[in-house]
Amino acid sequence: LPSVKAEQVRFEVLICITSHFRLVPVKGKRNILVTSALPYVNNVPHLGNIIGCVLSADVFARYCRLRGHETLYICGTDEYGTATETKALAEGVTPREVCDKYHVIHKEIYEWFNIEFDIFGRTTTPQQTEIAQDIFLKLYENGFTSTSSIDQLHCQNCDKFLADRFVTGACPFCAYDDARGDQCDGCSRLINAVELKNPKCHICKQEPKESILSTHIFLHLDAIQDEVREYIEKEIAKPDTRWSSNAIAIVKGWIKHGLEKRCITRDLKWGTAVPLAGFENKVFYVWYDAPIGYLSITKCLVGDNWTKWWKNPENVELFNFIGKDNVAFHGVMFPCTQFGARDNYTVVNNICATEYLNYEDVKFSKSRNIGVFGDNAKETGIEADVWRFYLLYIRPESQDTSFSWEDFAFKVNSELLANLGNFINRALTFLSKNFDGVVPEMQLSDIDVISVIYIHIYNSFSHNCNRKFKWDKMMDSVHQRDAVRAILSMSRRGNQYMQTQQPWVLIKGSDEEKYFAFFVFNFHHRLVTFQETGISYALLSSNVSARIRSQCGSDRLPAFSTYPISYLKAGHRIGEPKPLFTKMESAKVAEWKAKFGGSCSSSSFHESEDAPTDDTIDIGRLDLRVGRIINCEKHPDADALYVEQIDVGESKPRTVVSGLVHHVPLNQMQNRLVVVLCNLKPAKMRGVESRAMVMCASSPEKVEIMEVDPSAQPGTPVICPPYLHRPDVQLNPKKKIWETIAQDLKVNEDGYAVWRDTLLLVGGSTKMTAPTLRGVFVK
Repeated sequence: LPSVKAEQVRFEVLICITSHFRLVPVKGKRNILVTSALPYVNNVPHLGNIIGCVLSADVFARYCRLRGHETLYICGTDEYGTATETKALAEGVTPREVCDKYHVIHKEIYEWFNIEFDIFGRTTTPQQTEIAQDIFLKLYENGFTSTSSIDQLHCQNCDKFLADRFVTGACPFCAYDDARGDQCDGCSRLINAVELKNPKCHICKQEPKESILSTHIFLHLDAIQDEVREYIEKEIAKPDTRWSSNAIAIVKGWIKHGLEKRCITRDLKWGTAVPLAGFENKVFYVWYDAPIGYLSITKCLVGDNWTKWWKNPENVELFNFIGKDNVAFHGVMFPCTQFGARDNYTVVNNICATEYLNYEDVKFSKSRNIGVFGDNAKETGIEADVWRFYLLYIRPESQDTSFSWEDFAFKVNSELLANLGNFINRALTFLSKNFDGVVPEMQLSDIDVISVIYIHIYNSFSHNCNRKFKWDKMMDSVHQRDAVRAILSMSRRGNQYMQTQQPWVLIKGSDEEKYFAFFVFNFHHRLVTFQETGISYALLSSNVSARIRSQCGSDRLPAFSTYPISYLKAGHRIGEPKPLFTKMESAKVAEWKAKFGGSCSSSSFHESEDAPTDDTIDIGRLDLRVGRIINCEKHPDADALYVEQIDVGESKPRTVVSGLVHHVPLNQMQNRLVVVLCNLKPAKMRGVESRAMVMCASSPEKVEIMEVDPSAQPGTPVICPPYLHRPDVQLNPKKKIWETIAQDLKVNEDGYAVWRDTLLLVGGSTKMTAPTLRGVFVK
């Protein structure tokens, strides 16, 4: 076991016990255990890492605390394994020094982003060794392990076994040329180092000339898989499941193909020691060891009370926030480990996995200075809450998304500054100017109140009230991107309502008009304090929330409510209204874009000549039309693809390639009406150029072609009033226009296609419908 400074452990444990001694589950309450994937200590986290795990988990934990749930949020650095050893070799230091250095870097970055862990710990602790070895011994005693001698690549140059990241080569499954010795980043398949083609030693870059037999311990995943399958399927089938669609698909895929015995030891020195005679020179494989870090870090926080969280499945709900590349380990392998231990462990109830966030259409790369990393974000001078807002706005929940400096500036200026900030500022400024900053007494008769509510408020805000309640459901179901947009919709409609009613004019009129002016203000300020104080605490952070409270003259966070009650009573004096956010200037955006290596254009905010004159990305930029499939046949070189000839109202049909073979029989593809997206850039699919895409309702298990009224004619446009229909001639793939719009293109509860809850209409009149699927994306 690597040495740990005793005084450091005593200090950390003392802090944990004194400040968190009440952090235990409470019977009869919802007890929420939140974990975020443990980041390796071999790098600096970039924006994709941050939104993929720690920020998403932080937002959910904040929401749970607002709701009054007993909540524990656990994270820390993953410090064992070859990732650490290779980094130590590269920097010429010891693995312990690497861990100490990068743990501090991660911790400081997350603190700057206002991530509120209950503890941000480490896996190189005595608690980790104790629990990892205890679980292994139980697996061993229960007959779920065995030993076997296997070939291991060995580098004669370095006199070293080449495990995991110590060797790279071509993947035997997808031919990706930089696969590691344990997993391929190209296809996400797990592999053994000896299976790599053209392997190279990570240290000396030479091809290993020999393999040596080495005895290792294997975990019998195959013997436990039926228990895990039954448990996972039960959790996924729950009506209130929060499993993300990609997590469901990945886990089902793994279980469907059957599990095999998996090696859980390595010929390394840096790791948790194996407590079995004959294995003194081996350590546990990091992906056996790493998930146990959640348990050991919890023990560092609450001592022996860790079992009240981790051996209490009847009273604790466990949420894992991870990237999609970690799903198999959290959703299959670690549950197998827990079930095999036969020790009543709390097994994951919900896996909330994101897709990937890219940077200006390319991957983040610290070595090539491409992308914004955690330490860079602080250097820009843009406050953390603004970063949090935009990362949540583009959170890759259902598909990969991309960070764009132009879009970042546009969203900050239009949504934070002109919408959300203006919404709050105008109510408080109205009160400050007209009532000297003191909330007045409102004296309206019951009849007046009823009239105002039902005539002026209800009719204008019926949709908005639905949004208000949806926000709560969205947060609870971990649809955070939708929650952000619901809040912006509320404030946008609030601004529209106040602008329409003009209380600053009414306040100068008759007594009746003055009464109504105050009522407009009263309703507005209720929404401000309800939505933007508590909700901003969850989505942005305590910093913006504190500024709003200060301007409202309130020193406490309001109790959570699903309805906008009046927090500021008559006679209450507010603080000084000030702008909450600062405009992002185009010159600074160009500077940052050049500094961090994003793709450059001649002008920061100019589209190609085919694009509309404005930068707004909405449904109006899609060229959606009714089409009729004239002929459909199977693709000659792809079993899962159809090739269709579709009449879209042009002089000749378009050739379209669709991956619908496994979802729609060939005979049902002939002579049917469809909706097609006609302004994507043409793309070759297995040698056939596709010049449009068929719109379908899509879930992990099922895909349905969207239907239109039988009387619709090919070429009829599908529009979405009040959004202006102004389709690009061809969508610029670099601008991610389709990807951005697709995040809000869904089938609603009634089966109709909507964009941001607004109906899509064929020819401006009839609806676009999914046969049976509800609440899914249109793809």
